[in-house]
Amino acid sequence: MVYCKKCGAKNTDDSVFCGDCGEPLAGKPAESSPKKDAQKNPKHKSPAAAVLLNLLLAGAGFIYLGEWGKAVLFFFLVLVSAAIFKIPGWIFMMALTMIACYNDAKKINSDLQQ
Repeated sequence: MVYCKKCGAKNTDDSVFCGDCGEPLAGKPAESSPKKDAQKNPKHKSPAAAVLLNLLLAGAGFIYLGEWGKAVLFFFLVLVSAAIFKIPGWIFMMALTMIACYNDAKKINSDLQQ
């Protein structure tokens, strides 16, 4: 096993690039670099998709981002707000959920580019 110096991920001995972050592995010749285009990176998360998923189901955008804890939390916050404050509470919490999800997706993408 070869470990990546950048992210610490395990890679097979014949790997030239890290399977997680795309960093060239030490001691391996790099004839070509992996595509670092965020649109083609499987870890890239679309903020618009996250927001739209939240419109379908409160917290679904966080599931898309891989943040299950936040998904459950916001789902129940939206339900409780809707039960207590009716439509205005639901609207407020849905807006808050969408803003939080959008910001998390942007942060994930900015972290990927660094």
